[in-house]
Amino acid sequence: MRIRLALALFLAILPASAPAQERREGDPGRVEFFTPGSRRAGYAVIDPSSGRMDFYDSQSRRTGYGKIENGRIERFDLRSRRIGQGKAR
Repeated sequence: MRIRLALALFLAILPASAPAQERREGDPGRVEFFTPGSRRAGYAVIDPSSGRMDFYDSQSRRTGYGKIENGRIERFDLRSRRIGQGKAR
């Protein structure tokens, strides 16, 4: 389950797979995640200036955090354990 969620989160961050909602000036980016059955799986809030990401489940509970640095995505759970590493496109 965690591997599927991590893979879904990584794929959802890719610009081609997850169209971003209309953003307001100064509003951090928010990317919604969905299961293959079109159910809401959670979302991420991305601060474009710092590259920080906060991940939430479908009940808006924080599940982890991460950072985009030099095209690499580092993701951690709430106990600061590395979840997976991916490459942003």
